[in-house]
Amino acid sequence: MFERALKNLGHVETDEMYAFERALVAGGKMVVDRLAKVRLHQHLTILRQLAAPSFPASIFSDIKQMNGPR
Repeated sequence: MFERALKNLGHVETDEMYAFERALVAGGKMVVDRLAKVRLHQHLTILRQLAAPSFPASIFSDIKQMNGPR
């Protein structure tokens, strides 16, 4: 999906990101045609107001695995 977004929308600046319009958390669909370049901080602030951040259930075991034994 990233390659198609890059081709359709071009590179993002350091303060931008690709985002679905309408946001997925607000019922948007995960299709390339719904992507847009948005301002990173403003968009993440809006998303945070719509829903609390969440992580995949496996994230903590994945992190442990990447860091190796201690």
